[in-house]
Amino acid sequence: MRNILTQIFDPKSDMKNLILISFGSIVSLFGSFVFSFAISLYVLTMTGSAFSFATNLLLSIIPTILLGPVAGVMTDRLNRKFILVFSDVLSGALLLVLYIISLYELHLYSIYVMTFLLNVIGTFASVSIESSKPNIVDEKNLIKINAITRMTFSLSYTLGPIIGGMAFAFVDIQTFILINAISFFIASISECFINFRFNEKNSHQKEKHHFLLELKEGFSYIFSQKKIRGIIVLSILVNFFITLSSTIPVPYIITNVLKLPSLSFGIIEAAFPLGMLIGSIFIGKFISMINVHKFLILMTMIISSLTILISGPLLFNQTYHLIFYTIFYCLLNVGFGISSSFVDIPIITMIQRMVPDQLRGRVISTGLTIVKAIVPIAMILSGSLLTILSPFWLPLIGGLTLLSISIYMYFTKEIRAISLRDATHKAETS
Repeated sequence: MRNILTQIFDPKSDMKNLILISFGSIVSLFGSFVFSFAISLYVLTMTGSAFSFATNLLLSIIPTILLGPVAGVMTDRLNRKFILVFSDVLSGALLLVLYIISLYELHLYSIYVMTFLLNVIGTFASVSIESSKPNIVDEKNLIKINAITRMTFSLSYTLGPIIGGMAFAFVDIQTFILINAISFFIASISECFINFRFNEKNSHQKEKHHFLLELKEGFSYIFSQKKIRGIIVLSILVNFFITLSSTIPVPYIITNVLKLPSLSFGIIEAAFPLGMLIGSIFIGKFISMINVHKFLILMTMIISSLTILISGPLLFNQTYHLIFYTIFYCLLNVGFGISSSFVDIPIITMIQRMVPDQLRGRVISTGLTIVKAIVPIAMILSGSLLTILSPFWLPLIGGLTLLSISIYMYFTKEIRAISLRDATHKAETS
């Protein structure tokens, strides 16, 4: 305990930053997940419409896709600490406004507008913190802070809906809104004490050009750097095929084909963030000792194999007990969660290390936008194919395709060049 306190007050130690950023993430993320689940239940209860629920969900995704690159330019232009703190303060203030509105009458359109605005602000805050992490902690602790962030997300993703669902029956929606507003204010206070220049090796003057030119630089940098381009391509492929062959088909198979009860479905869904949590805990233990190129390809092969296994119970014309199906798909989802952490954390860590500070916001935001933009396309394609194909075909074909691509990519120079140990703040042009 004394050693930890010594490190906290030691100006040469990044322990204080690690604790503060972890605390801020826990408070804001947990509050957001509880609130999001509660507000979704409220929309369904108030309207009884799945379309209204889907609209609210869509409004939470659109800002990230449309405004990601814009947020990247702004975080590279302005003070990232100011953006992060101001974003959380503004989010808290908006929720206070929504709280006051809810005391009189909470209209559906008020929820839509607030959902959209909060996610616009959240996009700026997320890009700001991701691009600042290499300056906040020692380079050796970069993968640790990324793992902590993923663990926080996993816990919030798992416990947020559980607590939100339990409390929704006893606490009114106004209280949920107020609690989330307070959580943003608390997070902003902790962020004020983070040293955003702790590991700033070279203080580059951020040259300001025309906004559209700076926006273009994010895309240009990605396509000019073979290593980063290879990482982005790998991320796109993994996200596309998981969404196409797992994200949509698995709930369909569980509810429409196997007709498992809602309790089983809830347990299976909770297994994925549990897997992410396990992966986040163990990734930092050995990542520095392995060849990241081989590791990422191995994880992609494991993901493709798990995807193929989704169709297993449907290929054999056998009927099993619901406990078997529940355990089987739980284990698959835990595997997906672990593999997801084992892929995502090294990838974001490499990008943070390889990209120069003055470009990091644009490159990270542009890369995330490209990867996330592929998800709705995969969802639409998956839903369309499920109407004309037997449900076991998508996991089988998607998994085999991803497996074939991952084997091919093993021999691709852009992927073979990836190395976490040798990554520097500036990617090489091969």
